[in-house]
Amino acid sequence: MKELKELSTRFITKTADIFKTGNLYIYLIVLLVVNLFIISLPLIKDLSYEFAAVNSLLIIFLAGNHYISVINRKLFTLKYFIKSGFFFAGIPLITILLGFSVNGVCSVSDTFQFYLVITLPSIIISASLAVLVTNAIKKFRHLGYLIVLAVIIAIPVLEIYHNPQIYFYSPLICFFPGNIYDEGLRITNAMILYRILNIIYFGASASIVFYFPLKGKTKKSLYYLIVALLAVVFIFMSDTMGFSTSVKSLKRDLGGSVSTEHFNIYYSNKITAREVKLLKLLHEYYYLELNAFLKEKPQGKITSYIFYNQKEKGELFGAENADMSKPWLNSIYVSMDSYEPTLKHEIAHCFSSGFAKGFLKLPSGFNNVLLEGTAMAADPVYSIHTLDYMAALAFHNNYKINISSLFQLSGFYGSNSSLSYVYAGTFIKYLVDEYGIDKFKKLYSDMDFSKYYQKSLPMLESEFNNYLASLHNNNKEEANYYYGRPSMFMKKCPRFLAAKTENAFNDLANGKYERAAEQIAMLLNISNSYALIAGYAEVLTKQKKQEKAINFLSNKIYQFKNTSYYYNLKVLLADLLATSNKTNDANEIYKEILYKKPNIRLQLLSSLRIKLSERHLIFEYIKADEKERIAILTEMNKSAYCYETFSSIIDLANQLNLDYSTINNIFSRKFEITNDLDGYACAKVINYQIDNLDFDSAMKNIKILGMYKNDSELANLINSYELKVRWMQANKLSY
Repeated sequence: MKELKELSTRFITKTADIFKTGNLYIYLIVLLVVNLFIISLPLIKDLSYEFAAVNSLLIIFLAGNHYISVINRKLFTLKYFIKSGFFFAGIPLITILLGFSVNGVCSVSDTFQFYLVITLPSIIISASLAVLVTNAIKKFRHLGYLIVLAVIIAIPVLEIYHNPQIYFYSPLICFFPGNIYDEGLRITNAMILYRILNIIYFGASASIVFYFPLKGKTKKSLYYLIVALLAVVFIFMSDTMGFSTSVKSLKRDLGGSVSTEHFNIYYSNKITAREVKLLKLLHEYYYLELNAFLKEKPQGKITSYIFYNQKEKGELFGAENADMSKPWLNSIYVSMDSYEPTLKHEIAHCFSSGFAKGFLKLPSGFNNVLLEGTAMAADPVYSIHTLDYMAALAFHNNYKINISSLFQLSGFYGSNSSLSYVYAGTFIKYLVDEYGIDKFKKLYSDMDFSKYYQKSLPMLESEFNNYLASLHNNNKEEANYYYGRPSMFMKKCPRFLAAKTENAFNDLANGKYERAAEQIAMLLNISNSYALIAGYAEVLTKQKKQEKAINFLSNKIYQFKNTSYYYNLKVLLADLLATSNKTNDANEIYKEILYKKPNIRLQLLSSLRIKLSERHLIFEYIKADEKERIAILTEMNKSAYCYETFSSIIDLANQLNLDYSTINNIFSRKFEITNDLDGYACAKVINYQIDNLDFDSAMKNIKILGMYKNDSELANLINSYELKVRWMQANKLSY
């Protein structure tokens, strides 16, 4: 008992000595306090990537400065490093355990993977940097350490500035994905390799000078020159190793290139010649429109990178789910499978850089309302509606946003992204329409409302709200469809869920239904997301558990009332009912959607289902594959048009890559528009004809739709098509 007491006393004494050495306890307290604070913040509280990255940065800063103090007192040894490192590593672990008890568990496996790969190596890096700095200089070592950190920070900043990429690798945090729209993030082989190289480089460099002290200025200077040169070589080789993306490698990987009057376009060699022709025309047409609206021309040609699809863009550029631009490079990055709603928007960013100040060519304070609002105002179509329509829809249906708060970073990203973009764009468009583009261009680089408008922001906001109040749009169901979803920052475990959901859906696509069902059931314990609900219903259907799928959806669907996903799930439920000989119940849902009008696409889809039901084809159609479906729809248009089929025919034709002339022959007879829904169906045909460079057919149908005046939104859409087609007809031979 006495020996145990002595052993305990000795342990406490030695631990206390460690804490006192170099004021270790102060650094640990700071680390603990910061950790206790950040586990209440969005994303970080999920104890995933963000938590690991923040702790890596904290440890490198705090532990590095601590080790310099210890080295200054000649108390640093390998034994001390191990003991103190244990405490630095322990604080995040304690926070993780506390976070699990307070916020719940997203994934123990993911949490510790991120911790091991991102956070833990930071202790070795911090100690290595401290040894290298203290060996190199005798005075102002803490300042020297901060300068070294600043240099390390500057490297990825320069990469982002000069290279196309938006992601980066850095010893300080391992990896940064670049944007918030790609929710799925997991530990990759590249991240593991990068951290191994970090440990080898920093650990070996520090060990040499620690165990074999260099004597003489010449030897020391030569050694540090070699260390620096190795870092430079690594930076230049990072492109080859997959840790960066240079302009040269991106152009090489895409493969195709073409120049027009105002653009250098680099495109994936998977993109067809017809699509390249269309891209050239669209680029130049949008240039003309943007020049007319913004009264500005970019300096030199804009460089446009067009990826085959989002997956390719994610691999080569770093942002899978978001098309982007870099105004300071006068370049844009767009996927071919999502270019329609984004191409003009991204080009607009290159135009607005002309009236920005600073080397990044971004608005005053990097303000998102000015940045994204300008691009939205310059391309004032959202989905198939005008910005004014969409903003009024939000304003009159309890989705109001305070414009003043939107100018704050937390306000812009704290709201549903669609809502933030629509309000920002409509407000900027209002300023330009009411006060002219010249005043706004001055505001863009200064953001002093009183100086340029002689009115404060709250006064302008009041005017803007009065304007929206005058635009009547009271379809609550449509507002819910577009705006009823949370920001990523409000979701629980978004990164874990996105990654695991992708795995489950891959299993579903590959016919591994049992495993997909198990994964989705597990994820449903964390989140009742739309994707998981729909996915689980599909798995049950594939397993021939139709009745169970119906009961599951029926029990879950009302949790999504007043959200973007409610009517999508309604359609899914109706389709299940229709294929379970419950056609009347299914038709009730389809009719409800037609009555509530949440979205044109869903209305057309529901109207089609009713037509199929009337012809006793609903069961056959839903159970059919894509080729069989398009055959059924084609047959329905043999003797007379069934306008409800048009949208689905075009979507299926694009999926199956069917011959354009064969599909367009279905639409060869004259359209007779008698209602709004038929008009939007025909508008889809016009867009299909434009995409396939058939401007004569498109113009013929534009003239027919132009005679239908009942829907102002449809009229605006058709007018935009007419302007585009007239220009393309006149300029098709030039490009």
